[in-house]
This record gives sequence, C-alpha cells and structure tokens, in this order.
Amino acid sequence: MNKIFRKMPLIDWLMWFGLGGYLAYVGLKIGHVPLLLLAGALLTAGYAQLTEKSWAWTAGLCAYAGGGILAVLQLVLHGFSTLRLVMIVALAWCIRDHLRNRKNAAADEPGENDAGDEENDPRPSLVLWLSEPRHLDDSLLSAIATRALGEPFTGDEDHPHFVVGKGVNYILRFHDTWFLVHNWSRNYFENPEEVAEGVNELRRHEAVRNHRAWLSVDFLRADGDVDPAATLQTIARLIAEIASDGADVVALYYPPERLVVPWLPELSARLRSDEPLSAFSDTPLAAVVRVSGDSEQLRQGVAEARRRWPEFAETFSRAADKERFSIKAPITEAGNTEFIWITVKAIADGQVHGLLANEPVRLGKLKLGDFVSVSTADINDWVCPDPEDPDRPLRLFTLNALADSNQSPGDD
Repeated sequence: MNKIFRKMPLIDWLMWFGLGGYLAYVGLKIGHVPLLLLAGALLTAGYAQLTEKSWAWTAGLCAYAGGGILAVLQLVLHGFSTLRLVMIVALAWCIRDHLRNRKNAAADEPGENDAGDEENDPRPSLVLWLSEPRHLDDSLLSAIATRALGEPFTGDEDHPHFVVGKGVNYILRFHDTWFLVHNWSRNYFENPEEVAEGVNELRRHEAVRNHRAWLSVDFLRADGDVDPAATLQTIARLIAEIASDGADVVALYYPPERLVVPWLPELSARLRSDEPLSAFSDTPLAAVVRVSGDSEQLRQGVAEARRRWPEFAETFSRAADKERFSIKAPITEAGNTEFIWITVKAIADGQVHGLLANEPVRLGKLKLGDFVSVSTADINDWVCPDPEDPDRPLRLFTLNALADSNQSPGDD
C-alpha cells in the first residue's frame, strides 16, 4: 500500500482524488451534471497518472481545461466573485505548469544517442533493467546518494553535492563531477524482440524481452580532470544503492561494452568494490544457451556422448568420490523444456538420478539443487574425471557447438 501512495506527490493526490471526490459528492448532492462531469475527468486523470498510462498527460490537460471552462461559465452566468476569480487564476497556472511539464518530458525523450545506441554515446554508464516502474523523486534520490557516497546531498544547486530534477530525468553533482539519472517506465530497447533474437543465452534473452522499466546513472561532465576509475566507482555505488534489495531488478547492463548479467544479490557488493565491472565476470549462474536442433555439430556431439555413455557409467560405478559426475539432459516442467546440467547421484534401471546443477530459467517451481530423474536415452552430454588423470575432465562433447553462442545484446 505504501508503494502505491509513493507513486504521486501529495499535491497530485489532493488535486485528482481529493478535489475529484469532493466535486462528485457535491454534484450528486445538488444534481449538478457539469460538476459530475468535471469530477469524472479529475478522477480519470488521477487514475491515469497513478497507473502511468500513456494518455495520462492528455487526460490531465482535459480535466484542467474542463475546470477552466466551467469556472469561466460560472463567472459569466453568475457574475464576479473573488472565489471564482481565484479558481480561474489557479486553473490557468495549473494548465501552464502542465504544458511546461510536457515540454520538459519531450526534451528528456531519448534521442539517437540514448538507449539502444550506445556506440554513439560511450559515456560511462550503468543501467538497471526492472520488472516494473520505480517511483523516484529528487528527495528520494538525494537520500540514496547520501547513503551510497557518504556525503550529504540537498536540492540546493549552490551545495557541492546536490540532486535536482523531476519526472524521468535528474542531475546529480558530486564534488566536481556531474551525473545524469534516468528513470523510464518502458523497455530499454525500442525493439526488444528484435534485440533479444540476437541473444542466445536464455537468461539474458529473457532479461532483454521481459523488463518493463529501466533506471540508469550516466557520467555527464567534470569541472576538472576526469578520473575514469573513480567516476565508474561512483556510478556503481549509486546503482548498487538504487538497486537496494533487488526484488524488482531483472538485470544489470553496462552500455559501453554491451555487457549484461542477470541480477543476483551478491552483485551489490561487487558494485561497491574497487572493481565494479567484476559484477559482469565469474557469475555463478551457468549459461543456458538456445541452440538450433538443426546444428550438425551439435547432433554429432550428442551422438558421441550417447555412444560413449558406458565409459561414464563404468567410471561412476568405480569412483570413490562421486561429486564430480554430471550429465546434461532435457527437463520438462510447466510446459517448457530446458537442457540442463545435473549432478549425478545414482544410475539404475536405465535412469539417472541427481540434483539440478544450474538454476532453471523457465521450469516452473524447479530450482537449483532440486532432485530429478532422466532416462539414459535422453542424455545429451556428460563430464566426469578422467580415470587416468583425475584433474582432467572427460568429456563435454557438445561444448564446441555452444562456445560461440554466448552473445550479448547488439552482438552480430
């Protein structure tokens, strides 16, 4: 409930729902149709603002215009009064502010050097892809920056550390360095389906397609010399604090190098370290790769794995330490099938029993470490210690077929 109330400032709640509800009450009480129509317009505009509809600005303008027309008619039909004059002036000011907000929002719209075109905009930047829009305002961002950077931030532009802005775009100054913070309620890419088709790793493919909002911190300029490492560290610490518990964070994206990693809680610590880009390396999530069944190389690898399966079974039966024996096989759950690695615990009666060694992407309630069983006839690959050299793995037959499939958004 608190999250809903934070989506709009108090003045907007009073305007759209407070005034709208009051006018609806008065209109019903005295049977005044114009008042009821205006109340409906205000409540509709408030709903559109709260739910961030694409037509929210238009609905607000119509509500203000309706109020202005009604106030003018009251003045013409019933004569001058101080209250009616104040209402007309107040509505005129509201319409002016509403139009100015639209102009500012249009100026903030991403252009050819913004989202989706990082090659033309190599400024240091980090982006959080979100599952739903985030509420953000200058006071919240000031508090976030204070926690992240250990210095007090205000809204005073004469202060060395300040945050100013409204809506989707904010400017943050830290010492002599200036940053832009963007907060957009839409997919980062204008053509997410097309971009996702170029990403064969399934976790990142899903992240590209399915995030619904994004929030970024970009380097804007520096008043003196730029320290790239320090600048990136500042950006990363801000992003880590913005991410908070990460409940709505889908992935972390680094536009200059088109790096993306599905979000994990431990990424916050890496972002706060002296090497923030380590968040994109050594991820504990194994790659889940989409590969065409028409791949001749893949078919040959699977056939070889199945032909030599007796080697695995024999080595497993003789091994004292059975912790390093894994197979890859299809698992179907919730209408989806994934080829996933399984740590083998037993082999019996044509079945392999073990624990999921990867975190599934689309397998319903199944998760890393869950117990599963598969037929030996369905095995696609396997790996185990070489009996002649236990430090060397044997055999990963399909690895070469997948080696070139781990692509990032925008890769050819």
